[in-house]
Amino acid sequence: MVVITKYSLIPEGHQVPQAWFDTPIQNYRGKSEFLKSILAEQIAALQAFYLYQISPDEAAQAITRPISNSSIPELGTYSDEIAALVRLWKVLVKALIEWPPSRTPDLIALLTAISNIPDYIHRGEAIEEDGRPLAWSGLPYLGMPWRDSHWMEPSDIAEACSNDEVARQHSRDNYLKQQDVEAQLVGAGIFDMKEAFYNLILILEKKLDPIDGNKDNTEPDIFELFQPDFDIPAVVCWIKHDGRKVYEILRENRTEYWNEKYISCIAKHFDQPIERWSFWENRLIKIAKDTPDDFVRNAAELAVRYMRDIKNTSQKL
Repeated sequence: MVVITKYSLIPEGHQVPQAWFDTPIQNYRGKSEFLKSILAEQIAALQAFYLYQISPDEAAQAITRPISNSSIPELGTYSDEIAALVRLWKVLVKALIEWPPSRTPDLIALLTAISNIPDYIHRGEAIEEDGRPLAWSGLPYLGMPWRDSHWMEPSDIAEACSNDEVARQHSRDNYLKQQDVEAQLVGAGIFDMKEAFYNLILILEKKLDPIDGNKDNTEPDIFELFQPDFDIPAVVCWIKHDGRKVYEILRENRTEYWNEKYISCIAKHFDQPIERWSFWENRLIKIAKDTPDDFVRNAAELAVRYMRDIKNTSQKL
């Protein structure tokens, strides 16, 4: 089987095995015993949290304390001040992706609790670009390992698995779990709400239309990048977790959420922002009607049900 992901999903109803917590320490390849000891302490706290032995606030305190109370390790690299922090984020990203879906809200509660820790990182020795001490608020550098965990687009995954249907389904499961978790992180305010607009606009506006004027073939036709069995279930994730907030933003004409350059360059123009919601719904209705794939049809129909419920509920308020 083609292997394009380093993550293995633990099914709902299954326990996270002891090996999950032991492996990061056993496989530690760094030269710093100090960093290894920090990681071991953090994973022990994470396991206690997983077993419901401590609360999110207690886990947040236990997990951050080794970094908050320690000076920057002198490793001789440019990343000394964030080395311990990024190792922590990698473990938590792995948990977000691999643990059963029912534990995702718990992990988000833990991240929220960490963001509320008032301490500075490394006794205030780690600093922002403007020279201020780096704090836990804002969960600095969390985006780095998160982006590294799923940088491949559905078209990349499909191409890599073109001759292996089992690998494609496995990779699709991973991709959709990541999309679902990211949508929840956005909904919790850990990641920016603009990401919801980016993903919905990318799929429902840009991917479904060929690039105009691509006669010299200097860039791929974006229509060829559309993978319905990846993209349409991903839309369900974003509508389910963020749709209500997205609808409110459209209705309030808060254009800053889609006027960012990286979003506006793929977005269609609408005279009234709320028209975008109806446009998305109609596209999903058409996909549900035209697709021969039951998996895609069911996802499109579910997304439409979520959208209609959000619209109907909002109009009654």
